[in-house]
Amino acid sequence: MAGPGALLHRACAVTALAGVAAIVLWRPIAGGIDAHAADDATMFLRIPLAIGGIYLGWFSPTEGAGIGASVIGLIGLLSGRLGWLELRDSLLETAKTTAFIALILVWFGIMCLTAVEVGMI
Repeated sequence: MAGPGALLHRACAVTALAGVAAIVLWRPIAGGIDAHAADDATMFLRIPLAIGGIYLGWFSPTEGAGIGASVIGLIGLLSGRLGWLELRDSLLETAKTTAFIALILVWFGIMCLTAVEVGMI
């Protein structure tokens, strides 16, 4: 039998899913939703899902970040706010950031090897 913490997290996840589904499904009927309301709804879904899943042992913190990003992407696709151009731009920015971090790590390795070779370390 699940404890009160597990039940609370499951209730939060179900409530969040229902809230986001209602907002995404209401958009075509109402002719659009406020951008801030959609952002609030995604946060309402992502945080309990990620933290609750980590707390319940369903996934690790790294997997929780991936699930949170996937949920945001899915909501963006369903709400029509994420098109092919936005997806391409986000992937290009991700590639640039990853390359920059990799370059920093390579230069750090070169500096360490140089310090060892000249006897500084």
